[in-house]
Amino acid sequence: MQSTLNVENLTVKYRNFSINNITFTLNEGDILGIAGSNGSGKTTLVETIMGIRNLFSGNIYYKNINVIDNFSIIKENAMIISSDIPFFPNMSVIENLELICSFCNYKGETIEKLKRVNLLNHKDVLYKNLSKGMKHRLAFAEYLIRKPELIIMDEPTEGLDPAFKADVIEILNSIKEHNGISTSAILVTHDIDLLSKICTNIILLSDGKIMDSGKFEEIIYKFQESYIILDSDIQTLRGLVNNFDSYAIPVGLNSFMLPLKFYDALKDKVNIRKPESQDIFRRDNYV
Repeated sequence: MQSTLNVENLTVKYRNFSINNITFTLNEGDILGIAGSNGSGKTTLVETIMGIRNLFSGNIYYKNINVIDNFSIIKENAMIISSDIPFFPNMSVIENLELICSFCNYKGETIEKLKRVNLLNHKDVLYKNLSKGMKHRLAFAEYLIRKPELIIMDEPTEGLDPAFKADVIEILNSIKEHNGISTSAILVTHDIDLLSKICTNIILLSDGKIMDSGKFEEIIYKFQESYIILDSDIQTLRGLVNNFDSYAIPVGLNSFMLPLKFYDALKDKVNIRKPESQDIFRRDNYV
């Protein structure tokens, strides 16, 4: 299977933060999930891949071409799906989409794309007046028109109602083949449904490093075999983990994750359970 993207030993230093020695491969037709709490390096990694951030060391290959000195190769073949995509704010939904069609020489029916993403009733609304969820819908309509080889999605279900979230999952499940064009995707998300149902593989970032990687079920299994969760009030927890401070990972306002080796020392002092998906793929950084 041919790879779409190869990232090798990528290190990026940005202000007081860095990501270090990130390595992964994204194959054609695969959807790679990037998860991790806020501040773990997800956005910095994606922005570096797109050429927005300057890397310190390492290599990025797009279809076996090193793009370090020419990120336009990725930009020409990739699309970002986000509510922050710079559509024209004073143009309507349909006007923005028709403009995209003219750029792409798309000859199909734009109305059908708006129906597909449930935006037809808002086709005359100015982009600046759309909700965050509707802006995501318009980005998906653009994807259905452009059919890029690589898409990068930043929290694509944020702000969406449950009904359209199900549509997004269906759309993402169908990205692998469009008219003979194989699409690969990078999905930055905390959404457990997307991570478990959509992603081929997942990278879990922590403090700018890859903490774990693999399929959703594999990561859950590895954490449950290697870690424990302590649940109690914060004062009790602080007293208990004081001696293990370098190992303790806050995963909630009243929860800490510790290596399994500390189970015997703590089992009679606090409630202990196995990690669950929301502990592992948490969004907030509880510090």
